[in-house]
Parts: sequence; C-alpha cells; structure tokens
Amino acid sequence: MFVQNLEFFEAKNFEYLLIHKTGCQSVLKTFDFKKLKITGLFNKQSGKFCWTVLRDPKERFISGLCHNLSLSNIELEKLDLKQLLFNTIHPELRAVSRTPLTILQTTYLIGSKIDMFVLHNDLNNFLKVNFGVSFHENKGSSVIKNKVKKFIKDNKNFEKELDKYLEIDYFVYQQILNNNKFWYWQLGKVIKD
Repeated sequence: MFVQNLEFFEAKNFEYLLIHKTGCQSVLKTFDFKKLKITGLFNKQSGKFCWTVLRDPKERFISGLCHNLSLSNIELEKLDLKQLLFNTIHPELRAVSRTPLTILQTTYLIGSKIDMFVLHNDLNNFLKVNFGVSFHENKGSSVIKNKVKKFIKDNKNFEKELDKYLEIDYFVYQQILNNNKFWYWQLGKVIKD
C-alpha cells in the first residue's frame, strides 16, 4: 500500500521512483535528452529494476520550503510550524502547488520496492555513468535559501521541532546507507541497455 500518490517512470529495463526535491528535474531532463521511451505509472510498480534518489533530510526540507516560498507571496515568519511539519498546504500555496514539498521522503518509500538508491550528491555521476549525460537542474534561489537557513538557526524552537520531525527520515536514511543499496561510482553502470 502506498501512503501518497507516487510517480514511477518505467523504461525498457528499469523504473525510477520520483521523490520531489532530490534532483528529479535533472533525471527527467536526462531521460528526455536520451529520448527514452518512458511510461508514467501512478501508485504501481512494474517489477523492473527500480532506483530512486535520496537527499539529506534537512537539505531536502529546506529546498522544498524554499521552492514553495518562491511560488507564493507568503512571508516565512507567517507560516505556521504545524502546517509545515504536518504538510497542510497553506491556502496561498495550494493555488500553485498540490505537492507539499516538505513531506518526509520516507513516505515515498512505504510500499515501494527499491533495488538501488542514489545519493543526491552522486546523482550527476550516476547519470553520466548510466546514461552518458547529465543535466544539472537547480532552479532554487540562494537568497531564499539563505533566508530560510538563517530563520531556522535564529528560531531555536523551530529548529528543535524540525529536528524531531526529521528524526524518522534520518533513521531510515541511515539504515539505507548502512545496507549497501546505495550506488557509488565504483559500481559503474548498473542500468542495462
């Protein structure tokens, strides 16, 4: 059972689970450039070799929050902590995005069979090795990101609640890191042609 709407992208020899704010635009742009025949599956896996990308949970949360803030006219200080941490989309954000980009990445993994994980920091190398090309897409604003990081640092209660919220994500992330399911460059090409 999936706990949210998941997007699997199926190709001839693999499927990719899209997790927002982990480099998915870079992956999809690579697929387009390679002219891969891709079928989108919602909440359904094909059973092929499945891979996805994971990111440090706090970095991902900050990136998601920054993206949502950039789409709206909401001031960071006006956001309710519970809205952020329990993924209630602010009414002004709902108009521009249906996905709460601050949701834990572990919720994407519940019920999913993942054969290989790629660290966000290794994504560029993974795409080059496995597809011969990589497109780094980073549309985030460093101004907003710095403002969010400063806000978190200056608001200790917020930071404490955020750390509690991300605890399960960090636990699962660490368990996956320890189980040899992460791709690293020495593994070379793992996606068959």
